[in-house]
Amino acid sequence: MALSSGILALSIIGVLVAGIVTVVATIAIYLCAKVAVQMYLHKEDKLGGHRDAWLGNGAAAGSTPRAAQNEADDVEMGSMSFFIEGVQNERPVRFSSQQLRGFTQGFAHKVSSGGFGVVYTGRFPDGTPVAVKVLNNTLGRRAEEQFMAEVGTIGRTYHINLVRLYDFCFDAAVKALVYEYMVNGLLDRHLFGTPAPDGRVIEFDKLHEIAVGTTKAVRYLHEECQHRIIHYDIKPENVLLGADMAPKVSDFGLTKLCDREDTHLTITGARGTPGYAAPELWMPLPVTQKCDVYSYGMLLFEMLGRRRNLELGLHSRESQEW
Repeated sequence: MALSSGILALSIIGVLVAGIVTVVATIAIYLCAKVAVQMYLHKEDKLGGHRDAWLGNGAAAGSTPRAAQNEADDVEMGSMSFFIEGVQNERPVRFSSQQLRGFTQGFAHKVSSGGFGVVYTGRFPDGTPVAVKVLNNTLGRRAEEQFMAEVGTIGRTYHINLVRLYDFCFDAAVKALVYEYMVNGLLDRHLFGTPAPDGRVIEFDKLHEIAVGTTKAVRYLHEECQHRIIHYDIKPENVLLGADMAPKVSDFGLTKLCDREDTHLTITGARGTPGYAAPELWMPLPVTQKCDVYSYGMLLFEMLGRRRNLELGLHSRESQEW
């Protein structure tokens, strides 16, 4: 009888202990979940605050960002409307042309110009420096194609060695892309441009870092994105340098997205730049991401020799002898 009473007592104690453990575990799980939710909401508030700082004062120069999205509703954009709606669910924000004029002080500070448009410097209301590329409207369909290529690729990716696209503008008056500003400009200028006033040149160790950083960018485009991205125009003019001379690949106007299972692509028209473009880009042949590897190799030759592989002079298009 005593033995039965002891067993019963132990059973009761076991049930009580199990119940207590269950209650304590439930409370602990609840508290952990509550802390996780609070941390997430706090992070979202911080991110939202940074974005609001970029957008807030910009509204004074025109309409609010949401109103800016509606500003071009009366412009017939065809398939561009569907494209932009899809992109706006990703990273970039759409600005109005009035807001861009505010950021750039009326497009006052011109940095460079080329066949596809003009680049200006500016600042967001929070002081962040930016580079604004205004596309040449006279190019018509070509300008639209470049716009779609840039926003559709770099606008949906992020890598430390890719120039970041912050925002864009697309309306009847202005088609523009807003990038992070790279204070040390083009690698091309450092390799072939006018020497610095103090005579300094990029040392080999720094050139090696630039080469490695560019490699990481190309590898990311080819292997680490959701879709494989082929750049088609790797060259010193499309490698920008930050304050610490860290490289970032830019200019995605010729890029092509493809599924990873696609081993070869057929393109229409020649792409790339003479002296850097792989031979198959100038012939009616299928291409792969290896054309970027070829261009990168030509870039390395120029970095090592500090001279161009191909001089487009008046009387010769021959490549340099090494």
